[in-house]
Amino acid sequence: MKTWQIIVLVAVVGVLLLLLFFWMRNQSTTSNTNSNANANANASNTTSQNTYATADQAVEAGIAFLENGETEKAIEAFNQAVAMDPSLADAYFQLGVAYALQESANATATPTPATPAPTATPATANTTSSTPKPATTPTPKPTATPKPKSVENFEKAVEAYKAQIAENPEDAASYYGLGRSYNKLNLDPDAKKALAEAIKKDPENVAYIIAYAAILMKLAQYPEAVAQLKIALQKDPNNIEAQQRLEDAQAGVSRVQYSPTPKPTPSPVKTPAPPANTSGANTAKPPATKPPATRTPAPTPARTPA
Repeated sequence: MKTWQIIVLVAVVGVLLLLLFFWMRNQSTTSNTNSNANANANASNTTSQNTYATADQAVEAGIAFLENGETEKAIEAFNQAVAMDPSLADAYFQLGVAYALQESANATATPTPATPAPTATPATANTTSSTPKPATTPTPKPTATPKPKSVENFEKAVEAYKAQIAENPEDAASYYGLGRSYNKLNLDPDAKKALAEAIKKDPENVAYIIAYAAILMKLAQYPEAVAQLKIALQKDPNNIEAQQRLEDAQAGVSRVQYSPTPKPTPSPVKTPAPPANTSGANTAKPPATKPPATRTPAPTPARTPA
């Protein structure tokens, strides 16, 4: 073979080898990408399809997810719990807490659209009095706002706790859960009553006492809250929450007791009234004044010519 033929052959073989190298490299990258995607999909399916043996186990897992800030996973776990046991009040309460966190995050992330300014309607000249008036457009009725899922589940928790209390009236934990559910629904007087019952059933439970004091503070009943928090600290002197709430309650007492001295308002000056006339006989009428008489000038006699 001639030299130029050898050089061409070597070049062709080199190009083929280079193309083969890039093809094999591309196949390897694609294979790794597919493997990673399949692994992530399997992991995602495993995470989203967590199954629990019991409803209580699902509730415990959901609480752990909430503590880690994994709200979506917590909601999934609590939903599985209520599906397995529709009477489990704690699951409804925790599900309401999880949905409330989700709703708060969504409200913060979604900006409120600006309301456009009304456009002025140009005035038209009234050329004839017989021009018919335009037909009025009926005002659309406002649509009802759907109830948030958090509220729905807190209401379900209330009913479930009531059912548990009906079965076991001495269950302090059910009264405690009922009070917390009422608190989430802003039904503070009902929450106060339920938490008071929880303390009656279990007076040594510091968590019940602190929750009861928190409701008293919410109702601006600060002296009663201070007394309850002091009891809680007697039972648990190192309870940080009780210490902090006691400071807040004492500050509330100071605010309620403080009342600035009002400035005296000056009384209006009274003008003395004229003495009353008790007898008509002594009443002197002012003399009647006559207008001055006007003199009429005498007529001048006419002169006759001489």
